[in-house]
Amino acid sequence: PPGTQLNVTDSVVERIEQIISGIPEVESWYTTVGSSEAASGWGSSEGVQLGYAFVKLIDEEKRSRTTDEIINSIRPVMADIPAADIIMKAESQMGGGGGADLQIEITGNDMDKLVDLSDQVMMITNNTRGAVDVNRSWKTGKPEVSVGPLRDRIAARGVSAQEVAMTLRFLLEGEIASEFREQNDEYDIRVQLAEDDRSRVDQIENYEILTPDGWIPLPELAEIKQKSGPTQILRKYKQRMVVVTANLTGRSMGEAQNDIRESSKNIVWPEGYQMNFGGQAQWMAEEFPYLFQAMILAIILTFMLLAAILESLIHPFTIMMTLPLGLIGVVVSLLLTGNTVSMLSLMAIVMLVGIVVNNGILLIDYINQLRSGGKPLKEAILEACPVRLRPIIMANLATILGMLPLALGFGVGAGFRAPMAIVSIGGLITSTIFTLFLIPVIYHIFESMREEGGFVRWAWKSWKRL
Repeated sequence: PPGTQLNVTDSVVERIEQIISGIPEVESWYTTVGSSEAASGWGSSEGVQLGYAFVKLIDEEKRSRTTDEIINSIRPVMADIPAADIIMKAESQMGGGGGADLQIEITGNDMDKLVDLSDQVMMITNNTRGAVDVNRSWKTGKPEVSVGPLRDRIAARGVSAQEVAMTLRFLLEGEIASEFREQNDEYDIRVQLAEDDRSRVDQIENYEILTPDGWIPLPELAEIKQKSGPTQILRKYKQRMVVVTANLTGRSMGEAQNDIRESSKNIVWPEGYQMNFGGQAQWMAEEFPYLFQAMILAIILTFMLLAAILESLIHPFTIMMTLPLGLIGVVVSLLLTGNTVSMLSLMAIVMLVGIVVNNGILLIDYINQLRSGGKPLKEAILEACPVRLRPIIMANLATILGMLPLALGFGVGAGFRAPMAIVSIGGLITSTIFTLFLIPVIYHIFESMREEGGFVRWAWKSWKRL
């Protein structure tokens, strides 16, 4: 808590060092007292009540537990340290520390109302399954003593507020009266009260101020109060803001957000006060539309290329049917591995637009070659599928095997990039399987419709044949 002495913070950090030293996967660590790194997402701060420990683990391939598993194993031990709020966060694999997984921004004008609302949001977050290390940006400041001069009484005694302030400064901070010289060294001689007379707050009430009427107790000339205020005030869009943060374990960000959003409906929000999700959630919400635009552009460019190669506006649609088939594998792979939709998985989907169509291109291009050689539609399809089966399987199997080590989490930081490989493998598997069976059928339907002179005639003849 604010106001904690340095030796108390140091003893807590030493106890944390003992816990860290007992972790077999730890390679090295260092600790500091008096500062806190930007682990919460709103910047670093300083104060003797703050401490920070950076722990470096051995390489992932040399240990059996992941970083999150190690953190979760020592979390109950850290919770036994009394009066200390301890936040543990795995450093971002992209380099550098990151903010908390979940950041809830509460904005408004009145600080007291914001603190009250943040208390309710913190309670909801603490009760949310999977949320740990719940904290907030608003902190009470260090305890301080405020001496407010009673100007009427000071003037009646024949002194000024400045003289009272200078006397207190001389008593507490001291004043350099002279210098002590010893050979080539010089030392300041500071005159001030002894440490025993200025180490407690209640001693200030015993100080006396020299006036023309003699020594007068300080409480008769000034109002002495103990108070504290916020160490920092955050603002966003010209409004004051309090940020409630939490890390997540065992749950996705979207699931936790939905639970918190649903529970926060029971809070009475005054007019002009609102709650928004910031940090990673805000960044993802801003970037998703750009990825969606990139996906649409990739589909359009792929269609234009296929139309130019095949010299047709119909068969590019046939080949593009592999895209929804690939999405089936994307969804199934994410569900089976327990991963969620993220920026990397969305980037992999964009890449799949240009990868999964290769199967259809190989198949339909060869069918067209056979048909240009004079073979009927059905015979060309039946001959092309077995011939193109081997190159299609070889090409996709080589791609899948190349991504498999990344999907299995080999190498440093592979767990962060694994969703991209998992999405790619799932999309390739389903698109390959469905392409070999579904694309020839769709091609046959479109070509039959074209030869029969339209959909209506083709449907009527098909009905008559049935």
